[in-house]
Amino acid sequence: MDLARAGYLVMLFDYRGWGDSDGRVVPVGPQPVASGGTFTARIRELRGYIDPWEQSEDWFNAISYAAASPGVDADRIGIFGAGFSGGHILYVAAHEPRVKALASLVTNVDARPYKPYQPEPDKAIANANAQASRIANGQAPYPPDQEDVDGLTGAPVGNKLLRWAPVELTNRVSAPALFVLAEKEERFSNLSNGQLACDRVQGPRKMVMLSEITHDGVYGAARNQAVTATVDWFDRYLKDPGATTRVPINEKEPERGECDTPPLPPMGEENDSGFEEAPKAQNTPTRFN
Repeated sequence: MDLARAGYLVMLFDYRGWGDSDGRVVPVGPQPVASGGTFTARIRELRGYIDPWEQSEDWFNAISYAAASPGVDADRIGIFGAGFSGGHILYVAAHEPRVKALASLVTNVDARPYKPYQPEPDKAIANANAQASRIANGQAPYPPDQEDVDGLTGAPVGNKLLRWAPVELTNRVSAPALFVLAEKEERFSNLSNGQLACDRVQGPRKMVMLSEITHDGVYGAARNQAVTATVDWFDRYLKDPGATTRVPINEKEPERGECDTPPLPPMGEENDSGFEEAPKAQNTPTRFN
């Protein structure tokens, strides 16, 4: 692990229901009429689904675990995530003062459907809301384990993604924030995700645009560039002043780097590139399912 080789104590974790982590369990079949007490039941472990509210809570739990672990300096905690997790860590940093620096790669910070990445946003929203109602009424189960959705593993639960837009909270982020983005990002718009989040954060910030790279390139062809930028950022904001760093720290480097964010088009209107701004987040901070 590159961060470990750079001198950092690194903790990796799997989201609940993924990898080696336990999943949430729900009873199946007939259940006792009376609530409470002890009873025997058949259960199912829920695995391989996408619930951003639960996954962000797992980040809070991981930070609490790390802060109490031997050898961890709880005053110098940094968090690192890519893609959807790159959005999660911004939500976490907006609420968690123990986060002292973050690095977000190919940042996906707005899961609401919009054109051209979702050809029929209204239809997608209606289908998600209908599925949420079926789950809430007990007429449908959670998605199958690790269901394939548009070539990605894991299906969202009901309409949870319709409410997941941590970009709306990035103006609460004061921890130093690094954004490493792919110039040829094809899964979502950089303008309304990483670049907009970079523009809104309140603390030190820096954006690195990986030239001619698509989303997955950050894990392949441009991996070394992404790692170098992350290590340099953490060295600057997490290590003790005067500590040995991989490269000398330029104390004159601007604390507020540029995010190269052009103006967004008017609500609901597309520009020449076919981009349409996502709708504003609904005021639904709690999860329903």
